[in-house]
Amino acid sequence: MWRATIFHAQSVHFPVALLITGSILWAVALPVKNGRGTFLENSGQLLVTLGTLAAWLAVLTGSLAEGDVARTICDPTVLKAHEQNAWVVAWVFSGATLLLGFLKFGKTTALPRKLFYALLLVLLITGTGFLVYTGSLGGKVVYQMGGGVYQPSADCNEFE
Repeated sequence: MWRATIFHAQSVHFPVALLITGSILWAVALPVKNGRGTFLENSGQLLVTLGTLAAWLAVLTGSLAEGDVARTICDPTVLKAHEQNAWVVAWVFSGATLLLGFLKFGKTTALPRKLFYALLLVLLITGTGFLVYTGSLGGKVVYQMGGGVYQPSADCNEFE
């Protein structure tokens, strides 16, 4: 019950939901000029920030689970690609979170504001693309190769 693969499976869905939803909310807020735009922008920023923290937790638990999973799957290169892309997701969204913080606290004077928004939007779109791809690789590891999945005995007597 207390295997690292369980912790990874439990932690990995939070960044997926938070980062995708936060990115969409923030992007939708860009063209909105009234008070709802500010609410959407703030909500998106909060979700992206929480999702980034959750992404680092998923990377950590994935690193802990890697030793168990790598020995049981047919193609460890898929697991390695999943890991490498997870690091990219965590770093890209960390950069986006940092820029969102600068935007929130008015520290955007080094760049014109429109360029700052464009850079942030590119980071959020890029991060979301890597996130979707990383998730598909993780699904391949689990559902096609059985990585981290417990295989009960033929008679299932360990559950009695």
